[in-house]
Amino acid sequence: MLETERLILAPLKYTYVDPLFQLCCKNKKAMEKTMYNRCLTLKEFIGFLDKFIISRDDKFGFWVFLLKKNNTVIGFGGLLKCRYLNIEDYEIGFILDDKYWCKGFATEVGQFQINYAFHILNLHRVLATAHSDNLTSQNVLHKLGMIYNDTIKTKTRGTRLLYKKYSKK
Repeated sequence: MLETERLILAPLKYTYVDPLFQLCCKNKKAMEKTMYNRCLTLKEFIGFLDKFIISRDDKFGFWVFLLKKNNTVIGFGGLLKCRYLNIEDYEIGFILDDKYWCKGFATEVGQFQINYAFHILNLHRVLATAHSDNLTSQNVLHKLGMIYNDTIKTKTRGTRLLYKKYSKK
């Protein structure tokens, strides 16, 4: 089981459909500067679930973030393959329910993801992206020691600020 001080990172499974639906399709505040810069449609949400449901054996993909104290779903995120710099790389990311913003969860999850990437998967670099208006996420990435690299455009997510961090190994 993957965990941080306050969270359990559980594989993304259909068990969590209801709270994830509420977050991805109903929480405008949480979704306006992530993924597609808006809430997902039901069709997009189903496609997202189908694409990213992972098993306990998968090293890459999304995890659901559960509070240890009561198993409440507070968000999701993970480590995904990407090609932002025209080579195979890995992106960390997280989306939290806005009720859990500014409580240190994003930093806690991000630090876990970086440690997992560098010490378990032995990756030499990780990337992250943030919406240019999402100053809170940018601050989290700076706290995690990530360095701004470039501004990129993606087909589905629009313009993003690209950050990177290298392993010290």
